[in-house]
Amino acid sequence: MFLSVIRRWSAWALAITLGVSAFAQAPVRLRASIERVEQGSITVKERSGEIITLVVPANLVVSEVYPVDITNIKPGSYIGSAAMLQPDGTLKALEVLVFPETSRGAGEGHRGWDLQPQSTMT
Repeated sequence: MFLSVIRRWSAWALAITLGVSAFAQAPVRLRASIERVEQGSITVKERSGEIITLVVPANLVVSEVYPVDITNIKPGSYIGSAAMLQPDGTLKALEVLVFPETSRGAGEGHRGWDLQPQSTMT
């Protein structure tokens, strides 16, 4: 009887743990071109050419990436740099992003990035 109760509680604990971890997934970055926007969904084309339709909430936040001239980077600009780790341990810049002032402080730090496999963002 005692073992039966422990097994039941263990099964519930495992089910709750699995259920919670399913909801706590990390965000997924998607770098794509917007093909179509409709109420409740966006259809995008990934760099691979795959077309994906995403169901989106009304309060979706979308970031746009577009080229800027280097003269637009001023002292105090909030920037980030995508880079690749080199064999000698240094980082080689792939791109520099200029973020809007309203984004200052968001996403600070060093982490993986989606520009190329194994690229990082600082």
